[in-house]
Amino acid sequence: MLVVDPPPARPGLMARPSLQAKLSSHLASCRVLVLHAPAGFGKSCALLQLFQSLPAGVAQWLLPEPADRLPRHAIRSMLALLGERPGAGRQPVLVFIDALERVPAACEGRWLRAVLDALPANVTLVMATRSFAPHALEHLRISGELVEFGASTLSMSTDEVATMCRRTPVRHHGEAGCWERASAGWPAIASLLQVSAANDNAAPEAVVRSAAFCHRVRRYLDDEVLATGSHDERAFLASIVPLGEVSAPLCDCLFERSDSAQRLARLVHHGMPVEALGDELYRVHPVLVAHAATLAGALSAQAQAALRRRAAEWFIRQGLIEQAVGHWIGAGAWDDAMRHLPALAQSLLFRARFQQVVDWCQVLPPAYLYSNPGLSVSYVWGQFFCGDLQRALQVLREVKTNMRGMCDPLVEQTINLQELILTDYPQYDYAALLQGVEALMPMLENVGDMNRGRISNMLAMIQISQGELAKAGTAVMQAKRIHREAGNLQGLFTSYFLEAATLATGGELKHALDVLENADEMIQSRSVRTLTGSMHVFCVGYRLQLLYELGQYDLARDWLDRYQRLHKGSPSVLSTLLAGIIDARLTLIDRGSEPALLVLERLADRFTQDAAVQRRLGFEMARIAIVSQNQVRLRALVGDLLGHAELPAVQVFVHPSEELEGAGIEMLRLMLHAGESSRAVAMQRLAVLVTEATQIGRSWRRMKLYLLTAVGHLCAGEQWLASKALHQALRLATVNGTISSFLDEGPALVGLLASLRTGGGLTGAEQRHADLILQIRDQATKPAASVSLGVRELEILRLVADGLTNEQVASRLSLATQTVKWYLSGMYGKLGVGNRIGAVDKCRRLGVL
Repeated sequence: MLVVDPPPARPGLMARPSLQAKLSSHLASCRVLVLHAPAGFGKSCALLQLFQSLPAGVAQWLLPEPADRLPRHAIRSMLALLGERPGAGRQPVLVFIDALERVPAACEGRWLRAVLDALPANVTLVMATRSFAPHALEHLRISGELVEFGASTLSMSTDEVATMCRRTPVRHHGEAGCWERASAGWPAIASLLQVSAANDNAAPEAVVRSAAFCHRVRRYLDDEVLATGSHDERAFLASIVPLGEVSAPLCDCLFERSDSAQRLARLVHHGMPVEALGDELYRVHPVLVAHAATLAGALSAQAQAALRRRAAEWFIRQGLIEQAVGHWIGAGAWDDAMRHLPALAQSLLFRARFQQVVDWCQVLPPAYLYSNPGLSVSYVWGQFFCGDLQRALQVLREVKTNMRGMCDPLVEQTINLQELILTDYPQYDYAALLQGVEALMPMLENVGDMNRGRISNMLAMIQISQGELAKAGTAVMQAKRIHREAGNLQGLFTSYFLEAATLATGGELKHALDVLENADEMIQSRSVRTLTGSMHVFCVGYRLQLLYELGQYDLARDWLDRYQRLHKGSPSVLSTLLAGIIDARLTLIDRGSEPALLVLERLADRFTQDAAVQRRLGFEMARIAIVSQNQVRLRALVGDLLGHAELPAVQVFVHPSEELEGAGIEMLRLMLHAGESSRAVAMQRLAVLVTEATQIGRSWRRMKLYLLTAVGHLCAGEQWLASKALHQALRLATVNGTISSFLDEGPALVGLLASLRTGGGLTGAEQRHADLILQIRDQATKPAASVSLGVRELEILRLVADGLTNEQVASRLSLATQTVKWYLSGMYGKLGVGNRIGAVDKCRRLGVL
């Protein structure tokens, strides 16, 4: 092993803080941390960024030599290195080794075990390699001392791929999903996509299909990835690439051999783009599958089609219809696929496998797709639940055109209702929806389980939105029964959301959370794909709203992280918007108003063409200005958002997600702060809304309306009337557990609550709830410990926060690299952190950055 300086960072290297945080979190507790993945997954870059984040002297970068294939040689080199270090044997030591595959023997578990047994216990090996066969290390894996990060962990998220490709403007959030699907999170492929997108002004779909991008990908795969394997490995890989997902028995059958299990295992161990799924299943990376026909040594198109037909026949014999249909479609065997596809597509929708339905229907010839009404309708719903509403409507209208002249009135009515739902759904025109549903009710028993359950869910949504909570409860129970009998997981999960919405609208917030918890438990045993698909239907955004409203901020943060991990795409604009707003509110609590506004601005960038979303985010920015008492920003937002806008009419229908914020309430809040004339109009409207909410049992909404009434009286200097309205809100909050709505209307209202608490006139329960609100306010606004950083330290830290390496920071500030490291080491001590990621994060929380 040679002691060397780490390689310089490549220009434009993208920082990946979430990946770095995962790596850093394991350094203190493991003995071996291994990044193993095929070429181009950013192993060296991740290792380099981790190395540079550590204080000087903590880690050493080593270069393996050919002689290190002998464990004793590597051991002597490392022990000599450690013996030269001050404090050797006491302080933790990190040894970084990149490209370990240069010494094939070093990638074996026996070699690692021999080295670890000879090294002091304070030494941690941090390695990157394409090849890794961790035999004989099971004891380390069980104890947690061996931590492995494979291709799935190193893959880029949708947002990271979008950030890399954002040299071209993002017109809508679906483009990020297109880029992610084309690269499948493979960093090197995303980089090639970035180059192609920068040189081509076409839409992402066109860039992905362009000859230039395909040529770049093929060259990279052939020259950088597949060339590292032996001739036998490349030939075997070329034979299975068209199949995508394979098993050893399938390969043995197709290729008339008996050693497929060993061959597949060798592909994984030697760093080929193949992932072991368990139970003898292996998956070829999707990028290879997409470019299977152009790779060196690839089978001809006819040979690939024949192979896939044989694979389909094998799967049919095993009773695996879904896999068989996938191969028939891949082979262009449309007639064979259509024998099973219509029923299978409906089953996939039941199991929330929306993208699979879309992918298959998109490659099916139109004549096959539109000749089967059931499959066409499944395709439309797949598009809708994947978040592409406009495409869903376009396909639905194509279906209507191609079905013109059909005599089946039931099919025609169903498609008309579907078009009504998709057209009016974003505007929440529930009156029109209700007419469509009522028109279909006499035929409800004949429209099939999927449509019956969907219509019952839609009816429940309409009744919740109209405030008919008893009727909504009955419709929800009916929908749940239908979905359970049909095995429709997606529909059942939607019913759970509607049940929770019914309870929350009536003020039973904690009971509503229990219902969502039951829904979550229901799918715990399901696959990750099913979980992802099911959770998109409002539920996570609504759960976040409830947790935040009840002041359960830690749980809200956990669920926000879960939502962001599960949703690489954005299947629902509404749930994404709700989650983004809660993210901003939690950021406001943790880090202050400027970082919170940045969260909203990033969300606004994803929906640049959606005026309604932009306006909703503007109202949320105004709410932050009220809480942070930024009068300059508030006045600007009041002028921009109110302007010449007219107050909307009182709405009979209110969507559950808008129970607190929406249906004109955001506008009324700004009018209360906009001046006397606007305030008078807003107060009149609030009185009407309070009466309406009281009559139909909207307890949660009524509490918010009383709070706004109190704010209006405070703005007018009417202290006694403000106290009276606040007391009414507190009485309702004592029952439903509301916390955050009191804190969200600004410090003046919280001060009035403190006065009300000490002034008497409250019941014991009301006093305790007021104390709880004030206690949570004090915790959320508790000043963080101050830290004193110099001007030069702040300059360095700001550049580090922008993702610059130590060398880049030194060049920018005309300093020596060692001087930058010295400054960083001093800052770590002041801040009580161990690396640059911790320093940046803590300073952001303290408001220093």
